Order: sequence, then structure tokens, then C-alpha cells
Amino acid sequence: MEKSIFVFGIFLVLVSCAPLETHEANSQASTVSYLNMPNVLEIDGNKYTKYTKWTCRDYVHDERIALEVVKTDKGVVDVMGGNIHGAIEEVQKENNNEITKEQEGRLKVLLEGVVQEAFSKYSLGYVLYDGSKEYARTFYLREGISHRWEWEDGKYVFIIKPNGLGLYYDFTNTEKGAPTKAHDIFKCEKV
Repeated sequence: MEKSIFVFGIFLVLVSCAPLETHEANSQASTVSYLNMPNVLEIDGNKYTKYTKWTCRDYVHDERIALEVVKTDKGVVDVMGGNIHGAIEEVQKENNNEITKEQEGRLKVLLEGVVQEAFSKYSLGYVLYDGSKEYARTFYLREGISHRWEWEDGKYVFIIKPNGLGLYYDFTNTEKGAPTKAHDIFKCEKV
């Protein structure tokens, strides 16, 4: 039982280290660019040549693009892998550096397994707001025949149904398990 609680605690440290927050472009440069090359997307210095993008317009007033969602070929496990070292350092701090090299090695193997198990089905994604001035880094998941983006620990979710219907959910003021309706509805098109 104690081992399970310990593993779960380490898992929470890893997840909290994951950089999945909202960013705003500085006035000097655009957050998102296409580098004047076909099929190359750059978001804050990260270049993606394999990605899928959808543009979404308000369901009623569809004259402008309200947001874009992107699925990259980068697995979340690849992105979080670097956080394992940080998680081990956190454990060392909590234990006053009283962790042996053998314990550190076993912890690293355990953490890699936990991360692989928990996040192997997710890819790195982005939600680009209002003409790409701001974005949120997300977890992307193919859920049956729908596409799903989650960010800020699942507080926000965007789902695209097979017919292109985009559904935005905000769970910040919703009790866990309570039924909810989409806060906004969009028409989305894969580009």
C-alpha cells in the first residue's frame, strides 16, 4: 500500500512538471509561424513537420477563425521524459538527499514505466486562440472516432466529432462527475 502511495506521489510530481500552460506571444515575434515552407509549423522555437491542424469557426457567426487546434507527432512521453530527472531531484529534496544511487536507479525505472503507462496514448497538441496570438499546450488523444485536446489538468477540453462539430468544455466550476453541456460550439475543418 505504501509503495502504491509513493508511486502515485511520484506520478503527481511528474505531471506537475509537465509544461502544459497558456502562453502569449511577445510583441517582437509571432508565437506561431509556418516558416514560409510548406508543412513546417513553429511554435515558440519548436518545429513540427508532421502535424495535423483544424480551423474552427463559431457555429453561428462563422466569418472568422475563432481558434485552431493542432495535433503533433510528438508523444507526451517524449516531452515528459526530461522531467523524470527533476522528479528524482524532488524526491531527493524531500528525503534530505538520503537516497542511494541504487534507489535512484530503481526510481528512474519505475518513473519511466509510470509515465509510459499513463501517457503513451497521448500526443502533444496545441489550441491556438484568436488568430494565433495566444496558445495552450495540450494533451491530444484520439477517443474512438473523435479528437480530444485537454489542458490545465483537464479543466478545459475541446472535442472534434467526425462531422466537424467542435465542442468546448470548461470544467472549472463543475463538480466532478456532474453532467455538463458544451460551453461553445464550433464548425471545424481539417486543413
